[in-house]
Amino acid sequence: MLKKLSMKNLTVRKKITIYSATMLVLMLLLTGFGLFSTDLVNKGRTQLYENYAMGEYYLSEAFTDFNNNQVIVRDILFIYYNDAAGLKEQTAQMEKYQNEIAGFMKLFEDRLDNFSPEVTSKYKEVRKAMDACAETAAKYIEMATGSQLKAAQQDMKNNGTKLAASAEDKLFELVSLLEKESAENDAVVSRDIVILKCVMILNTLLAVVVAVCYSIMLIKSITIPVHKLTEAAKKLAVGDVDVDCEKYQEDELGALLDNFAIVVKAVEEQANIANRIAGGNLTVKVEPRSDKDLLGHALRKLVEDNNATLGNIKESTMQVTVGSEQVASASQALAQGATEQASAIEQVTASMDEIAENTKTNATKANEANSLVAGVKDMAISGNDKMKNMVAAMNEIGDASEVTSKIIKTIDDIAFQTNILALNAAVEAARAGVHGKGFAVVAEEVRSLAAKSASAAKDTQEKIEDTIHKVDHGMKLAESTAKALDEIAANIDKVAELVGNIAVASNDQATAISQIDQAIGQVSQVVQTNSATSEQCAAASEELSNQAENLRNLMANFQLDSNQAGVSSADSYSYNREYHNEQIISLNGEFGKY
Repeated sequence: MLKKLSMKNLTVRKKITIYSATMLVLMLLLTGFGLFSTDLVNKGRTQLYENYAMGEYYLSEAFTDFNNNQVIVRDILFIYYNDAAGLKEQTAQMEKYQNEIAGFMKLFEDRLDNFSPEVTSKYKEVRKAMDACAETAAKYIEMATGSQLKAAQQDMKNNGTKLAASAEDKLFELVSLLEKESAENDAVVSRDIVILKCVMILNTLLAVVVAVCYSIMLIKSITIPVHKLTEAAKKLAVGDVDVDCEKYQEDELGALLDNFAIVVKAVEEQANIANRIAGGNLTVKVEPRSDKDLLGHALRKLVEDNNATLGNIKESTMQVTVGSEQVASASQALAQGATEQASAIEQVTASMDEIAENTKTNATKANEANSLVAGVKDMAISGNDKMKNMVAAMNEIGDASEVTSKIIKTIDDIAFQTNILALNAAVEAARAGVHGKGFAVVAEEVRSLAAKSASAAKDTQEKIEDTIHKVDHGMKLAESTAKALDEIAANIDKVAELVGNIAVASNDQATAISQIDQAIGQVSQVVQTNSATSEQCAAASEELSNQAENLRNLMANFQLDSNQAGVSSADSYSYNREYHNEQIISLNGEFGKY
């Protein structure tokens, strides 16, 4: 049973499950103990608060009301003994305080079971003293409302004050006793908290130790097999089949190592088969392990295909030898004819070179003429454009002359009006007599200036009209010149087109002759190449025959399976030397006609 539960016999899933369950249990235990500790501490603190803190509070409130009652009794005896309304109000307030005292004391009595006997005994003394004070206060009030006010006041001074002081001392002793017990209980709670903390720390340390130990065992049980698998994979990656696949534990990783060992064995077997094939042994039998054994199927197909291929190569070797000598014989005849053909083509090439040179010269001159005509055409077009610009400028000058004529007309009108104004000014100056002499002089000067302006405007207008006539004449000459240039440009276009066509035709002719010359050169080169190639082919054929003999000798190194299709015995083919020297291609002496 223990052997089955050991780490080496558990599966990885069970190991991880046990680890997770252990961690969960430890977590639940720590959580439960923490909750228990928290609840225990809360109960202790709550008990201290509910019993001792609230008990002290109730005693304090009761003692406050007790003191208030003592004050009311003193006020009744010394202040309100003759005031019926005040006495009634103070008596009602005293009853209220008495009821509150009874309520607070009742709340404290409900907690007496949680206190020590000393507290209970001391409480009884306090209660007895407070009851005695209450009876004495009632007696004092009764005496004050009667005829014994002085006696009540005197008794209160002598006995009542001492009795109240005694009750107060006993109450202070009770409160001190409660504080002492509260401190002792608080110390106990604090000690329990320290103990719980220590236990919690010990439990946590124990859980950590368990978790760490189990984690180490779990990591070790996983990393050792994984390390072996990694090392085995690295060795296989570089072709090393000497690997350690011994399993460490009886789990999934152990099963994986077993399967990996099977893989290594299979690789080693197939490597041995490949080594035998590399040594030329093609009789080896390759049996794939399954339909999905790609390497096994590939090796079997390699053996079968090599058997078939190399068997065919053995048969083809003899045929290659015979064919090579036939090719050599034909190549010799072909080389002789190619030499005569090359000589004839050289003569044709020389004639075509001369024609091509003359054609290129004509094409060059036609291109030069075309370039000159194009330049003349551009100059005519440029002159025509400038003439058109000049006509436009002449039109603008004519328009400006007309505008200037209108301006001169306006100046003439202004001079006429100025003259009239000067006459009117002279008439007015004459009417003014002596006082208008200066104004008359100015009017005379203005009239003289107007006359000069009119004369100058008339002369300017005559000159502008003469300029307009000349401009019109120049515009007509410019327009006729522009038309003549247009006709020249049109004729130059026709000449340029004709010269361009001649140049294109010459270029095309030169190109065609160049292509013919190039083609003849290529034919000549091909013929010469064929001649040289034929001689090389003859030599190569002889070499090919020798290489075929060497190939037969090399094929003898392979052990072929005679049962494979396409493989025949080496003795099944006889080498016939007469058949080997038979001439297949023959020109019968008629090669000269080419």
